[in-house]
Amino acid sequence: ANVFVAGMVAIVLLALSPYIYYVPRCALNVIIIVGASSLTEFKHVLWLWSLRSTRTRQRTYVTDLIVWWVAFLFTLFLGALKGILGA
Repeated sequence: ANVFVAGMVAIVLLALSPYIYYVPRCALNVIIIVGASSLTEFKHVLWLWSLRSTRTRQRTYVTDLIVWWVAFLFTLFLGALKGILGA
């Protein structure tokens, strides 16, 4: 299925690239931002923060919270690849 999707994306990009050329970069950036906004799971961070005072596996939750923040900040300031490697 992934190969099929990649092939379809390649075909669409080849067919529509002459038209995409004239779209302003700010519009293309907005498409990327909207797509990437769902990748940050702030609800998960709030859930981890709420579990910090529980007795069951408290150390695990705090460690997960720290890893999330490190990955978030690395990605924000250093880029996606270094953010993944930093986590």
